[in-house]
Amino acid sequence: RDRDAVFQTLGEDADWAGFPDPVRVRYREFDAVEGFGGSQVLVADRVIMVRRSEVPSPVDGDLVVLVASGRRFRLTGDPKIDRKGRWVCVVAEE
Repeated sequence: RDRDAVFQTLGEDADWAGFPDPVRVRYREFDAVEGFGGSQVLVADRVIMVRRSEVPSPVDGDLVVLVASGRRFRLTGDPKIDRKGRWVCVVAEE
């Protein structure tokens, strides 16, 4: 399937709390403008996408460690399913 090929090619291995083996994820970072009082601030929105076949039910607070870099992320908020059937998890770097 095309989705599996995208994860294989563009994804990276991650240790996901509660799973014995690494899972394949896609880490994305976007710039977003948020209002703060009378001004605006540029902030980074970070998400990790994972297939439901690998992580059936991610939850707020899960810890994810990217294997290659060792970067650590904690899920913040409830993960959502996107139109392609992947979990989209907002994360904060630890």
